[in-house]
Amino acid sequence: WGNTSIFLSLILFILFHFIFTGIAVALPIPAGVFFPVFLIGAAFGRLVGETMDVMFHSGINGHLIAPGGYAVVGAAAMAGGVTHTISTSVIVFELTGQITHILPVMIAVLISVAIASLLQPSFYDSIIQIKELPFLPDLKLHKYYNLYASDIMRRDLLYLSYQSTYRDLRQLLKNSKHSSFPLVDNTESRVLIGSVSRLNLWFILNEQLQGVYEHAREIKNRQLKGENEESRSVSPERPSSPKTSIVQSMSTFTRIFKSPPTDDVDATEEDLAEVIDSEPESSEYLLQLEEQQLSQTIIFDSILIDPSPFQLVEMTSLTKVHSLFSLLSLSHAYVTSLGKLVGVVTLSDLSDAIEGKQFSRLNQQTSSELSDIQMREFATSDEETDTNVTNI
Repeated sequence: WGNTSIFLSLILFILFHFIFTGIAVALPIPAGVFFPVFLIGAAFGRLVGETMDVMFHSGINGHLIAPGGYAVVGAAAMAGGVTHTISTSVIVFELTGQITHILPVMIAVLISVAIASLLQPSFYDSIIQIKELPFLPDLKLHKYYNLYASDIMRRDLLYLSYQSTYRDLRQLLKNSKHSSFPLVDNTESRVLIGSVSRLNLWFILNEQLQGVYEHAREIKNRQLKGENEESRSVSPERPSSPKTSIVQSMSTFTRIFKSPPTDDVDATEEDLAEVIDSEPESSEYLLQLEEQQLSQTIIFDSILIDPSPFQLVEMTSLTKVHSLFSLLSLSHAYVTSLGKLVGVVTLSDLSDAIEGKQFSRLNQQTSSELSDIQMREFATSDEETDTNVTNI
């Protein structure tokens, strides 16, 4: 190994380091990628530098070839191309402590970032796409500049109003998994008042039905006490065993530490369901009481309302929507027209629009609408022709 060529050593180092870096990154353990890629780029740059030294052994214009300088440039260019960041040049200057190679390093980093951005997303964005996490691509094509929020928004909204009942609220929470819901004044004008979080809505719903749940808990407790008294009267008393088995000890431990007393736990909807299934006589009264509570109008005075959720107008350009979502890390934004709630734009909708998935759907809708219009115009022209012939 003492007489091994430096070219063979560098080639083997690049190959094995590239393979093992890919394996390490793919493992389900925390592993960095910047420094391994930095080493691969440095080795490739050193390989190019050694090649230049062999080709121009006497130097270029009286200046000798320094393979270490090529290694610095290659490391910066490789790291910048993988991460799509220009700040790697600054990191290289801080590591080396000199700025003699500032011009080649900056040029190499800019070229590598530009070419890599055209070919594929960065390493971190690729991981996000592979894991199918919420991802917002960059705007690169000019066709996006003619799109507006009204082109990508969802018009089938789930919202609450001051006239909504607790029954509507429970149906809304069961049928959707949104983290917040818009609040409007009424279903006709739909003027946006604010937004309410899902947690607060669950709180006021449980608070409204707490009386029904407590009645169900009382009936359930009476039923359990009656069953315990019957079992005591039927089964004879057994002499206590001097020794306690392991199973009994574990059951006692579980009962003490994992099952709190029923009096200290708030009654829930499960108690109501158990009583309805077990006692038909009490179920009718509980269902009537629940129906009475659910038919009441929601009182929003005791709930926290966000009076200023993020809003867009219909003619907000897609570039501005993209800037707001990327800078403020928004998950959704409501679209209003003169204060009226007309739609909502979510992160997935914006991502689909940029990737072109929503364009195909919009084109299909547009083509179907155009075909319907053409058919109506054709039918109208036929009717006019028939009328003219009849008159003649």
